[in-house]
Amino acid sequence: MKKIRCICLLTISILSLIINSCAQDAANFDLVKKNGPVLVGVIRWDAWYKMENPTSSYQNIPSIVEQTLSPEKYHNRAPFFAKIESGKVILPFISQSLIDQEILLAKNAGVDYFAYCWYRDDGSGLTEARKYHNKSSYRKDVKLCAIIENGHFNTDKDVDGLIEAFKQDNYQTVLGDRSLVYFFSANSITASTINKIKSKAKASSIPEPYFVMMGFNEPWIDAKKTGCEAISKYASPGAQGDPFSQFAGYEKSSWNTFKNSGLQVIPIVTSGWDPRPRIERTDIGWWGADTYCSDCWMQKATSQEVANQVDAALNWVKEDKKSCNANSILIYAWCENDEGGWIAPTIDDYKEGILIPERLNAIAEIIKKHK
Repeated sequence: MKKIRCICLLTISILSLIINSCAQDAANFDLVKKNGPVLVGVIRWDAWYKMENPTSSYQNIPSIVEQTLSPEKYHNRAPFFAKIESGKVILPFISQSLIDQEILLAKNAGVDYFAYCWYRDDGSGLTEARKYHNKSSYRKDVKLCAIIENGHFNTDKDVDGLIEAFKQDNYQTVLGDRSLVYFFSANSITASTINKIKSKAKASSIPEPYFVMMGFNEPWIDAKKTGCEAISKYASPGAQGDPFSQFAGYEKSSWNTFKNSGLQVIPIVTSGWDPRPRIERTDIGWWGADTYCSDCWMQKATSQEVANQVDAALNWVKEDKKSCNANSILIYAWCENDEGGWIAPTIDDYKEGILIPERLNAIAEIIKKHK
Protein backbone atom coordinates (compact mmCIF):
# COMPACT_ATOMS: atom_id res chain seq x y z
CA MET A 1 0.00 0.00 0.00
CA LYS A 2 2.87 2.35 0.90
CA LYS A 3 4.48 1.53 -2.45
CA ILE A 4 1.29 2.49 -4.33
CA ARG A 5 1.02 5.72 -2.28
CA CYS A 6 4.64 6.61 -3.08
CA ILE A 7 4.09 5.95 -6.78
CA CYS A 8 0.95 8.12 -6.75
CA LEU A 9 2.75 10.95 -4.94
CA LEU A 10 5.68 10.73 -7.37
CA THR A 11 3.30 10.77 -10.34
CA ILE A 12 1.48 13.80 -8.93
CA SER A 13 4.82 15.60 -8.34
CA ILE A 14 5.97 14.91 -11.89
CA LEU A 15 2.64 16.05 -13.32
CA SER A 16 2.82 19.19 -11.20
CA LEU A 17 6.29 19.96 -12.50
CA ILE A 18 5.16 19.40 -16.09
CA ILE A 19 2.09 21.60 -15.62
CA ASN A 20 4.12 24.37 -13.98
CA SER A 21 6.75 24.19 -16.70
CA CYS A 22 4.11 24.33 -19.44
CA ALA A 23 2.39 27.21 -17.68
CA GLN A 24 5.67 29.12 -17.48
CA ASP A 25 6.42 28.41 -21.16
CA ALA A 26 2.93 29.60 -22.08
CA ALA A 27 3.36 32.74 -19.97
CA ASN A 28 6.69 33.52 -21.59
CA PHE A 29 5.26 32.87 -25.05
CA ASP A 30 2.26 35.11 -24.34
CA LEU A 31 4.60 37.82 -23.10
CA VAL A 32 6.70 37.57 -26.26
CA LYS A 33 3.57 37.87 -28.39
CA LYS A 34 2.54 40.97 -26.45
CA ASN A 35 5.99 42.50 -26.91
CA GLY A 36 5.13 43.25 -30.52
CA PRO A 37 7.62 43.57 -33.38
CA VAL A 38 11.03 41.97 -33.11
CA LEU A 39 13.62 44.28 -31.58
CA VAL A 40 16.64 45.25 -33.67
CA GLY A 41 19.87 45.82 -31.77
CA VAL A 42 23.21 46.93 -33.21
CA ILE A 43 26.66 46.52 -31.68
CA ARG A 44 28.74 49.66 -31.09
CA TRP A 45 32.51 49.83 -30.54
CA ASP A 46 33.36 53.47 -30.10
CA ALA A 47 36.95 54.33 -30.94
CA TRP A 48 36.03 56.72 -33.73
CA TYR A 49 36.15 60.03 -31.89
CA LYS A 50 39.09 61.89 -30.42
CA MET A 51 39.04 63.36 -26.93
CA GLU A 52 40.36 66.76 -25.96
CA ASN A 53 42.18 65.46 -22.88
CA PRO A 54 42.51 61.66 -22.84
CA THR A 55 43.97 60.26 -19.62
CA SER A 56 44.42 56.55 -20.28
CA SER A 57 46.79 54.13 -21.95
CA TYR A 58 44.00 53.51 -24.47
CA GLN A 59 44.02 57.13 -25.55
CA ASN A 60 45.86 56.27 -28.78
CA ILE A 61 43.08 54.03 -30.18
CA PRO A 62 41.53 56.74 -32.42
CA SER A 63 44.97 57.39 -33.88
CA ILE A 64 45.40 53.65 -34.49
CA VAL A 65 42.13 53.34 -36.41
CA GLU A 66 43.09 56.42 -38.39
CA GLN A 67 46.20 54.49 -39.40
CA THR A 68 44.41 51.24 -40.22
CA LEU A 69 42.05 52.99 -42.63
CA SER A 70 44.57 55.41 -44.14
CA PRO A 71 45.72 53.15 -47.00
CA GLU A 72 43.74 54.43 -49.99
CA LYS A 73 42.07 51.06 -50.62
CA TYR A 74 40.37 51.38 -47.22
CA HIS A 75 39.28 55.02 -47.39
CA ASN A 76 35.76 53.99 -48.36
CA ARG A 77 35.31 52.41 -44.93
CA ALA A 78 36.01 55.63 -43.00
CA PRO A 79 33.00 56.88 -40.96
CA PHE A 80 30.88 59.56 -42.59
CA PHE A 81 32.18 62.18 -40.16
CA ALA A 82 35.85 61.52 -40.99
CA LYS A 83 37.96 63.51 -43.45
CA ILE A 84 40.72 62.55 -45.83
CA GLU A 85 43.63 64.95 -45.62
CA SER A 86 46.94 64.41 -47.46
CA GLY A 87 45.85 60.83 -48.12
CA LYS A 88 45.19 60.07 -44.45
CA VAL A 89 41.97 59.48 -42.49
CA ILE A 90 41.38 62.16 -39.86
CA LEU A 91 38.78 61.62 -37.15
CA PRO A 92 36.94 64.47 -35.39
CA PHE A 93 36.67 65.31 -31.71
CA ILE A 94 33.52 63.91 -30.16
CA SER A 95 30.52 66.22 -29.86
CA GLN A 96 26.87 66.06 -28.86
CA SER A 97 25.73 66.99 -32.36
CA LEU A 98 27.58 64.04 -33.92
CA ILE A 99 26.16 61.52 -31.44
CA ASP A 100 22.68 63.01 -31.90
CA GLN A 101 23.09 62.55 -35.64
CA GLU A 102 24.07 58.90 -35.20
CA ILE A 103 21.09 58.23 -32.95
CA LEU A 104 18.71 59.79 -35.48
CA LEU A 105 20.25 57.83 -38.36
CA ALA A 106 19.72 54.62 -36.41
CA LYS A 107 16.20 55.58 -35.39
CA ASN A 108 15.22 56.36 -38.97
CA ALA A 109 16.49 52.94 -40.02
CA GLY A 110 14.28 51.23 -37.41
CA VAL A 111 17.04 50.32 -34.93
CA ASP A 112 15.69 49.87 -31.40
CA TYR A 113 18.88 49.78 -29.34
CA PHE A 114 22.65 50.09 -29.42
CA ALA A 115 24.55 47.32 -27.64
CA TYR A 116 27.60 49.22 -26.42
CA CYS A 117 30.94 47.57 -25.71
CA TRP A 118 30.78 48.56 -22.05
CA TYR A 119 34.17 49.92 -21.05
CA ARG A 120 34.66 51.52 -17.66
CA ASP A 121 35.01 55.29 -17.55
CA ASP A 122 38.80 55.40 -17.21
CA GLY A 123 39.60 58.35 -19.45
CA SER A 124 40.24 56.22 -22.53
CA GLY A 125 37.43 57.79 -24.55
CA LEU A 126 35.79 54.43 -25.20
CA THR A 127 32.83 55.39 -23.00
CA GLU A 128 32.33 58.87 -24.39
CA ALA A 129 29.77 58.00 -27.08
CA ARG A 130 27.65 56.20 -24.48
CA LYS A 131 27.87 59.21 -22.13
CA TYR A 132 26.82 61.58 -24.91
CA HIS A 133 24.00 59.17 -25.81
CA ASN A 134 22.68 59.47 -22.25
CA LYS A 135 22.80 63.28 -22.48
CA SER A 136 21.07 63.40 -25.85
CA SER A 137 17.59 64.84 -26.38
CA TYR A 138 17.01 61.69 -28.45
CA ARG A 139 18.30 59.30 -25.78
CA LYS A 140 15.10 57.23 -25.71
CA ASP A 141 14.62 57.11 -29.48
CA VAL A 142 17.31 54.43 -29.64
CA LYS A 143 17.88 52.70 -26.30
CA LEU A 144 21.10 51.14 -25.08
CA CYS A 145 22.41 48.05 -23.31
CA ALA A 146 25.76 46.56 -22.25
CA ILE A 147 28.18 44.12 -23.84
CA ILE A 148 30.50 43.16 -20.99
CA GLU A 149 34.02 41.83 -21.33
CA ASN A 150 35.45 40.87 -17.96
CA GLY A 151 38.85 42.31 -18.78
CA HIS A 152 37.20 45.75 -18.79
CA PHE A 153 34.53 45.05 -16.19
CA ASN A 154 35.65 43.29 -13.02
CA THR A 155 35.22 45.52 -9.98
CA ASP A 156 32.41 46.35 -7.57
CA LYS A 157 32.45 49.87 -8.96
CA ASP A 158 31.85 48.51 -12.48
CA VAL A 159 28.86 46.51 -11.24
CA ASP A 160 27.45 49.46 -9.32
CA GLY A 161 27.68 51.59 -12.46
CA LEU A 162 25.76 48.99 -14.45
CA ILE A 163 23.03 48.81 -11.78
CA GLU A 164 22.62 52.58 -12.06
CA ALA A 165 22.36 52.20 -15.84
CA PHE A 166 19.53 49.68 -15.37
CA LYS A 167 17.57 52.41 -13.61
CA GLN A 168 17.72 54.70 -16.63
CA ASP A 169 14.61 55.02 -18.76
CA ASN A 170 16.62 54.38 -21.93
CA TYR A 171 18.18 51.07 -20.89
CA GLN A 172 16.83 48.26 -23.08
CA THR A 173 14.67 45.64 -21.41
CA VAL A 174 13.15 42.41 -22.67
CA LEU A 175 10.37 40.14 -21.44
CA GLY A 176 8.69 43.11 -19.88
CA ASP A 177 11.21 44.72 -17.54
CA ARG A 178 14.40 42.61 -17.53
CA SER A 179 17.55 44.58 -18.35
CA LEU A 180 19.35 43.10 -21.35
CA VAL A 181 23.04 42.26 -20.77
CA TYR A 182 25.40 40.58 -23.23
CA PHE A 183 28.72 38.99 -22.28
CA PHE A 184 31.35 39.15 -25.02
CA SER A 185 32.94 35.90 -23.76
CA ALA A 186 33.57 34.07 -20.50
CA ASN A 187 36.56 33.69 -18.21
CA SER A 188 37.16 32.45 -14.70
CA ILE A 189 35.25 35.29 -13.02
CA THR A 190 32.25 35.59 -15.36
CA ALA A 191 29.93 33.38 -13.27
CA SER A 192 30.73 35.34 -10.11
CA THR A 193 30.25 38.64 -12.00
CA ILE A 194 26.81 37.50 -13.16
CA ASN A 195 25.87 36.44 -9.62
CA LYS A 196 27.07 39.78 -8.28
CA ILE A 197 24.96 41.67 -10.85
CA LYS A 198 21.93 39.53 -9.96
CA SER A 199 22.43 40.13 -6.25
CA LYS A 200 22.90 43.90 -6.54
CA ALA A 201 19.95 44.18 -8.93
CA LYS A 202 17.75 42.34 -6.45
CA ALA A 203 18.95 44.57 -3.61
CA SER A 204 17.90 47.57 -5.73
CA SER A 205 14.47 46.02 -6.43
CA ILE A 206 15.39 45.58 -10.10
CA PRO A 207 14.09 42.45 -11.84
CA GLU A 208 16.70 39.81 -12.65
CA PRO A 209 18.61 40.88 -15.77
CA TYR A 210 18.48 38.83 -18.94
CA PHE A 211 22.01 37.50 -19.62
CA VAL A 212 23.17 36.53 -23.10
CA MET A 213 26.49 34.80 -23.77
CA MET A 214 28.22 35.74 -27.01
CA GLY A 215 31.48 34.38 -28.39
CA PHE A 216 32.56 33.19 -31.80
CA ASN A 217 32.24 29.40 -31.72
CA GLU A 218 30.11 27.47 -29.20
CA PRO A 219 28.68 30.01 -26.74
CA TRP A 220 26.24 27.50 -25.25
CA ILE A 221 29.15 25.88 -23.38
CA ASP A 222 30.05 29.10 -21.55
CA ALA A 223 26.39 30.04 -21.18
CA LYS A 224 25.61 26.85 -19.28
CA LYS A 225 28.71 27.24 -17.09
CA THR A 226 27.98 30.82 -16.14
CA GLY A 227 24.20 30.88 -15.85
CA CYS A 228 23.24 32.78 -19.00
CA GLU A 229 19.85 31.77 -20.33
CA ALA A 230 20.41 32.89 -23.92
CA ILE A 231 23.17 32.85 -26.52
CA SER A 232 24.21 34.97 -29.45
CA LYS A 233 27.47 35.92 -31.16
CA TYR A 234 29.58 39.03 -31.47
CA ALA A 235 30.09 38.25 -35.16
CA SER A 236 30.40 35.36 -37.60
CA PRO A 237 33.85 35.65 -39.21
CA GLY A 238 34.19 35.04 -42.93
CA ALA A 239 36.74 32.72 -44.52
CA GLN A 240 39.13 32.81 -47.47
CA GLY A 241 37.51 35.75 -49.19
CA ASP A 242 34.18 33.99 -49.72
CA PRO A 243 31.37 36.01 -51.27
CA PHE A 244 28.83 37.29 -48.77
CA SER A 245 26.08 35.27 -50.45
CA GLN A 246 27.91 32.06 -49.55
CA PHE A 247 28.62 33.21 -46.01
CA ALA A 248 24.96 34.20 -45.48
CA GLY A 249 23.83 30.59 -45.78
CA TYR A 250 26.38 29.48 -43.20
CA GLU A 251 25.24 32.13 -40.74
CA LYS A 252 21.58 31.21 -41.17
CA SER A 253 22.35 27.56 -40.41
CA SER A 254 24.21 28.64 -37.26
CA TRP A 255 20.97 30.07 -35.86
CA ASN A 256 19.46 26.58 -35.92
CA THR A 257 22.60 25.12 -34.35
CA PHE A 258 22.21 27.61 -31.53
CA LYS A 259 18.54 26.73 -31.10
CA ASN A 260 19.42 23.05 -30.82
CA SER A 261 21.51 23.82 -27.75
CA GLY A 262 18.26 24.16 -25.81
CA LEU A 263 19.01 27.76 -24.81
CA GLN A 264 17.21 30.89 -25.89
CA VAL A 265 18.69 32.62 -28.96
CA ILE A 266 19.25 36.17 -30.18
CA PRO A 267 20.42 35.56 -33.75
CA ILE A 268 23.40 37.55 -34.97
CA VAL A 269 23.41 39.26 -38.36
CA THR A 270 26.97 39.91 -39.55
CA SER A 271 27.18 42.80 -41.99
CA GLY A 272 30.73 41.88 -42.97
CA TRP A 273 34.05 40.57 -41.71
CA ASP A 274 37.36 41.75 -43.11
CA PRO A 275 40.01 42.74 -40.55
CA ARG A 276 42.80 43.05 -43.11
CA PRO A 277 43.28 46.77 -42.30
CA ARG A 278 44.31 45.65 -38.82
CA ILE A 279 46.26 42.58 -39.97
CA GLU A 280 48.32 44.60 -42.40
CA ARG A 281 49.45 47.00 -39.68
CA THR A 282 52.33 45.16 -38.02
CA ASP A 283 52.95 48.06 -35.63
CA ILE A 284 49.66 48.20 -33.71
CA GLY A 285 50.30 45.48 -31.17
CA TRP A 286 47.44 43.87 -29.33
CA TRP A 287 44.86 43.83 -32.13
CA GLY A 288 46.97 43.46 -35.24
CA ALA A 289 48.26 40.45 -37.14
CA ASP A 290 48.63 38.31 -34.00
CA THR A 291 44.93 38.65 -33.15
CA TYR A 292 43.32 37.58 -36.42
CA CYS A 293 43.35 34.66 -38.81
CA SER A 294 44.87 36.07 -42.00
CA ASP A 295 42.53 34.03 -44.22
CA CYS A 296 39.39 34.87 -42.27
CA TRP A 297 37.67 37.55 -44.30
CA MET A 298 34.81 37.81 -46.78
CA GLN A 299 33.97 39.91 -49.80
CA LYS A 300 32.15 43.14 -49.04
CA ALA A 301 28.39 42.71 -49.04
CA THR A 302 26.05 44.87 -51.04
CA SER A 303 23.57 46.94 -49.07
CA GLN A 304 20.76 44.70 -50.25
CA GLU A 305 22.61 41.55 -49.17
CA VAL A 306 22.95 42.94 -45.66
CA ALA A 307 19.28 43.94 -45.64
CA ASN A 308 18.26 40.47 -46.84
CA GLN A 309 20.16 38.88 -43.94
CA VAL A 310 18.33 41.18 -41.52
CA ASP A 311 15.07 40.10 -43.15
CA ALA A 312 15.99 36.43 -42.72
CA ALA A 313 16.81 36.91 -39.04
CA LEU A 314 13.57 38.79 -38.34
CA ASN A 315 11.57 36.04 -40.02
CA TRP A 316 13.49 33.36 -38.11
CA VAL A 317 12.60 34.95 -34.77
CA LYS A 318 8.97 35.49 -35.75
CA GLU A 319 8.62 31.86 -36.82
CA ASP A 320 10.01 30.42 -33.56
CA LYS A 321 9.43 32.88 -30.74
CA LYS A 322 9.51 30.08 -28.16
CA SER A 323 13.25 29.77 -28.87
CA CYS A 324 13.69 33.55 -28.99
CA ASN A 325 11.86 34.82 -25.94
CA ALA A 326 13.84 38.08 -25.88
CA ASN A 327 12.20 38.83 -29.24
CA SER A 328 15.34 40.43 -30.66
CA ILE A 329 18.01 40.16 -33.32
CA LEU A 330 21.49 41.69 -33.08
CA ILE A 331 23.50 43.20 -35.93
CA TYR A 332 27.29 43.31 -36.11
CA ALA A 333 27.94 46.18 -36.23
CA TRP A 334 27.26 49.90 -36.28
CA CYS A 335 30.88 50.93 -36.52
CA GLU A 336 33.45 48.12 -36.58
CA ASN A 337 34.74 49.69 -39.79
CA ASP A 338 38.32 48.47 -39.77
CA GLU A 339 37.24 44.98 -38.67
CA GLY A 340 34.85 44.82 -41.61
CA GLY A 341 31.37 45.11 -40.09
CA TRP A 342 29.38 48.34 -40.32
CA ILE A 343 25.94 49.61 -41.23
CA ALA A 344 26.51 53.25 -40.25
CA PRO A 345 27.24 55.55 -43.19
CA THR A 346 30.78 55.96 -44.47
CA ILE A 347 32.35 58.73 -46.52
CA ASP A 348 31.45 56.61 -49.54
CA ASP A 349 27.80 57.45 -48.86
CA TYR A 350 28.18 61.07 -49.87
CA LYS A 351 26.71 61.73 -53.31
CA GLU A 352 27.48 65.23 -54.57
CA GLY A 353 27.94 66.37 -51.00
CA ILE A 354 24.69 64.85 -49.71
CA LEU A 355 24.77 61.95 -47.22
CA ILE A 356 22.70 59.04 -48.54
CA PRO A 357 23.15 56.14 -46.08
CA GLU A 358 22.78 53.25 -48.49
CA ARG A 359 22.98 50.37 -46.03
CA LEU A 360 20.68 52.01 -43.51
CA ASN A 361 18.15 52.83 -46.22
CA ALA A 362 18.08 49.22 -47.41
CA ILE A 363 17.72 47.94 -43.84
CA ALA A 364 15.01 50.51 -43.11
CA GLU A 365 12.85 49.12 -45.93
CA ILE A 366 13.11 45.64 -44.43
CA ILE A 367 12.42 46.67 -40.84
CA LYS A 368 9.47 48.81 -41.93
CA LYS A 369 7.93 45.70 -43.48
CA HIS A 370 8.21 43.84 -40.16
CA LYS A 371 7.00 46.62 -37.87
